[in-house]
Amino acid sequence: MQQIANYQQAIMRLEITAYDAVLFDESAENTGGTCYTGGVATTPCHTIGLFHPSTGVAKPPAEQAEYSAGLAYQGTWQYFNARYQANGADVGSAQPDIFF
Repeated sequence: MQQIANYQQAIMRLEITAYDAVLFDESAENTGGTCYTGGVATTPCHTIGLFHPSTGVAKPPAEQAEYSAGLAYQGTWQYFNARYQANGADVGSAQPDIFF
């Protein structure tokens, strides 16, 4: 939870100081990037990857997860920005939700 909070703070800092969108990757600063609000794309948009060396944010480590069945799974972190629905109804709001 602390790692997620650190990423959220870094994203807010980057968006407040200079960027329209912060991507969950290592991409370089791009003044002609594309921003998304739900399914609507806006170009040009000032973007940067959260894990680009200039941001000072470390990439999440690949972690080993153990399941109750005793099987090991080598997973990687992924980031999603999408509407979350259950039984055809929005959970929370109709705006995109962030999943990590």
